Amino acid sequence: MDKTTDNERKWVLTDEDCFRVCRKLDNNLYEFYQIIDYDPNKDEVNYGVAHNVIDIRYVDIENICDRYSYESLDQIKKIHGDTWKRFFAEYAFELSCMASDICGKGLTYKEATDLICRLSGYGETADNAPEPKTEGTGYIALMVSGSYAWAGYGATEKEAKEAILYEWRQFFDDEEITLKDLEDDYKFQVSWASAANIDI
Repeated sequence: MDKTTDNERKWVLTDEDCFRVCRKLDNNLYEFYQIIDYDPNKDEVNYGVAHNVIDIRYVDIENICDRYSYESLDQIKKIHGDTWKRFFAEYAFELSCMASDICGKGLTYKEATDLICRLSGYGETADNAPEPKTEGTGYIALMVSGSYAWAGYGATEKEAKEAILYEWRQFFDDEEITLKDLEDDYKFQVSWASAANIDI
């Protein structure tokens, strides 16, 4: 049973250097955005925004422990206590962010941080000043297939689901599959989010 509280579902800034923000979706799902630097040798306009939803049930424990010098999952739990799942998901996102959904390219650092705020609804701008999020709200749909979590945004629940359908068709080059096929084979989770009606 999912006991995630409304407070736990709020976006938090977990890494100021790359402006990584995270929120908990349920007991095992965590959503992330962060800035990625495509070419450190270029001036200014070389940033993008990575996005992904991590399901910790499908993360390679051995790989995380090896890359971050932990002896075992039990050590991660001992060090991070009640927040171990978030750290575990964050490690997985950090290792895979360059292969995640890319929401923007060719941006300045400030443009990238502002884009993250607009997409996520995180309440700070690049200048760390509170900013009300009254626009760009809508629905986020989540669907887990195998080891991959899909996320789609829309002004309605149906549009959010159809965004996942579009990504599925593009990824698998399969125009035959329908929304009903996905709904029959996988379960959608839909919630209200600050991530729709945004022109990128």
